[in-house]
Amino acid sequence: MGVQRYDATDFTHPVLADSEIGWLSLTSPEGPYLVPVNYFWHDGRILIHTGYEGRKIDCLKADDRVCFGVGRASDALAPHAKGGCHYPFKSVLVFGRAKLLTEANDKLKLLQSFLNAYDPDGKYPPLTAESVSRTLLIIIEPEQITGMSDGGGGDVV
Repeated sequence: MGVQRYDATDFTHPVLADSEIGWLSLTSPEGPYLVPVNYFWHDGRILIHTGYEGRKIDCLKADDRVCFGVGRASDALAPHAKGGCHYPFKSVLVFGRAKLLTEANDKLKLLQSFLNAYDPDGKYPPLTAESVSRTLLIIIEPEQITGMSDGGGGDVV
């Protein structure tokens, strides 16, 4: 089968929804900056919670263009009939623009959705305006989403 490339949402959206850690790529005056983040895929956008200060925020204030990536193994390492081995994977890249959400009510609603996704059993109490007052929300609006899968049978590497 080899490597397959996808622009279709039926491939990319489930990969984004099922992953928990992504890599946020930004541009800074010093050059590229890549940082791992936990995130939530919500209504076709990527939500990332963070603090109000730091290198991520400085980069975004200077240039709102971002690339966001996720990747994961889709199966176990498998041997090839001709020797060598193969490690099937799925990955998605999102190109877009990020905005910083500070408005309290919108931020509270979206962060509660974020928490509910990671705490489906409701072990944590609902968020309050006070509990999210020190949290900034980065929202990535996708302009292009691409995916890739190597589901097996590809060339031996």
